[in-house]
Amino acid sequence: MVTNEEIQDKIITARITLLLKHPFLGVLSFHLKVMDVTESLPTMATDGKHLFYNRDFVDKLTSEELLGVLAHEIMHCVYQHTSKWRNTNKIQVLWKIAMEYPTNEAVVEMFKLPLPGYKEGNNINEIFISKDFYDMTADEIYEKLLKKNKRELEKMKNAGSGKIRVFIDDHDYKNGSGEEEGHKNQSPSEIEAISKQEEHEWKMKIIQAVEAQKKKGNIPAGLERFIDELIEPKVPWKQVLAEYLTSLSRVDYSWKVPNRRHLYRNIILPGIRSEQIEIAVAFDTSGSISQEELSEFAAELKGIMQCYPSYKMYLMGCDAKVYGYQEVGPYDDIDFKGIFKGHGGTDFRPVFTEIKNKDIRPAALLYFTDTYGEFPKEEPEYPVLWIVSEKYNIDKKSIPFGQVIEM
Repeated sequence: MVTNEEIQDKIITARITLLLKHPFLGVLSFHLKVMDVTESLPTMATDGKHLFYNRDFVDKLTSEELLGVLAHEIMHCVYQHTSKWRNTNKIQVLWKIAMEYPTNEAVVEMFKLPLPGYKEGNNINEIFISKDFYDMTADEIYEKLLKKNKRELEKMKNAGSGKIRVFIDDHDYKNGSGEEEGHKNQSPSEIEAISKQEEHEWKMKIIQAVEAQKKKGNIPAGLERFIDELIEPKVPWKQVLAEYLTSLSRVDYSWKVPNRRHLYRNIILPGIRSEQIEIAVAFDTSGSISQEELSEFAAELKGIMQCYPSYKMYLMGCDAKVYGYQEVGPYDDIDFKGIFKGHGGTDFRPVFTEIKNKDIRPAALLYFTDTYGEFPKEEPEYPVLWIVSEKYNIDKKSIPFGQVIEM
């Protein structure tokens, strides 16, 4: 019978191998305390703090398969499944399945590591992995599974040719320290606070692991997108745009125009004095931008500008030349039909030329576009905000200047 010391050595060797081959996984693996729980666990498990294992299960794994299983446990932590599992009202069996798909995908597709019964597309044991769920989160997969009827769910659990779908690890395992039992006596708000703290701690660990991976090489594309979102959560574009415009406006207090709200109380306070904000706005009217997208942005922009007591917008449409130039204020209507013309090729330079020729000095230029066109060679003196639909999947490095907002 294999000894615990032999299994410990095997796991340590696997961790060191991950550190050399995949530093991101290797660094994170050392944040999990290894614990032998052979008597109560048939496979492996993690709670975000420990790596629980069954000696016989680990002993039967090849060295390469053990790397894959360790990666599986680590990615559960990276995807925050350990904290989400505790704090959820979802149907547990479906939630358990939903978390397996992205985790197995990461191991097999991102890190090119084998899993027990799965290697190079040969899914012997029918682990939960499917191209139908690639690039989806566990939450998104759960919603798809929830829409399936019971018969379809049974088909998912039991493969056709007698092969039974298996889990690499045990999500339900309660560790021997009694920690999970202690959570039963805590309120939902206390459990949520604990989960948030764990997520924050793992976020810090992930940032450190990313730096280690960068020294070795590039992070897999799918994982890079997730990490970017984790480290810098995506804020709704409407909120970003509103905050950006607010930062450009100059609001001050003036004693010359007192605050009338308090005069009846014989209290004199300064009133708010707001300077006029001037914004140049360009719409890319080339063939790749839909009328719906243009209208959505225009409506949002108009709504935001109405929050300001004084503003002027310099509006224009442009494909390879400028159309429908307009100057509008708080009480002016916008002729969107005059702006939304063109639908030809894309050249950004005419807009910058128009601003220069008309001697406009905007606080900023907002340019709604897909960013596929000819840019000016020189960056203008005013800031430029490129508003881009996320469907275009642009390379931000290709944009020579300005800030990008994805909507």
